[in-house]
Amino acid sequence: PPANQNNPSLNRPSPNWLARKKPTRTANPNRLAPRSSMKTLSYEERLHRVLRHIENSLDSRPDLAELAEIACFSPYHFHRIFSSMMGESVAAYVRRLLLERAAQQVAHTREPITLIALDAGYESVDAFTRAFRAHFDALPSEYRRTDGHLARARKQNPAAPLFHHQIV
Repeated sequence: PPANQNNPSLNRPSPNWLARKKPTRTANPNRLAPRSSMKTLSYEERLHRVLRHIENSLDSRPDLAELAEIACFSPYHFHRIFSSMMGESVAAYVRRLLLERAAQQVAHTREPITLIALDAGYESVDAFTRAFRAHFDALPSEYRRTDGHLARARKQNPAAPLFHHQIV
């Protein structure tokens, strides 16, 4: 419409302002799929993506915000969903994986237990030993002598699959 020359407050911009395009973001090949593609994934599929990411980057100890972004949830909602589906918090899950990896190292390598404890994120061997005993019901040195948890687990329940992460 033509501009109102009598009343300048009624002047409107021409329709050309509608045709201007917003600047586009260039795609980063290292980023995960955009949120729009996540709409079709179920909570379980999103959680599996997060579990794979945690397992692949266990040494870097991913934080909650990073994991929530991978699942396309807010950090608060992601923590609630993760805890309800996995039966433990994100921090407890990461600690357990680190401890299980340490147990494999204790059983199958001759690396000193002190180095394994430090690699697992424990500040002292005492703290590692307490956590190890609480989880595996054995001291790390006993665990090493008995070739680890696998032999004991097979004797207790031979039909149960080992190292299986089940979503509750």
